[in-house]
Amino acid sequence: MTKTWSAALLTVAALLIWPFVHRPVVIRAQTVPVTLHARWNPNPPTENVTNYQITLDTAAPQDVALTSCTATVCDATFVVPTFGAHSLALVAQNLLLSGDPTSVQSSPPATVSFTLNPSPGRSAVPTIRRQ
Repeated sequence: MTKTWSAALLTVAALLIWPFVHRPVVIRAQTVPVTLHARWNPNPPTENVTNYQITLDTAAPQDVALTSCTATVCDATFVVPTFGAHSLALVAQNLLLSGDPTSVQSSPPATVSFTLNPSPGRSAVPTIRRQ
């Protein structure tokens, strides 16, 4: 069985939902592109995170400044341009503690996979019918 989420409900965040979902994540949208939100708990201040990066599929990473975070949650929007299978990766970045102090190191990615499908009863491609 597949769990279905509407695009509006994804504001609750793929990265927070994923640990609790033991089946594929399916999001439905009327049209593409669709803007979704990723939310996660920030790393503790002792880890000296300088920023986060989210990456959709093979696109260029999107920087997420620490100003997008509160003490308990970080939030970033991302645009999904097409229907189909996707993955979103999140990494935390901080400065190296040894060696060049201006060099940045990245954490291993936390990744969530999801499928964006058209809403039931709606065609993914608009059609024009003659009356």
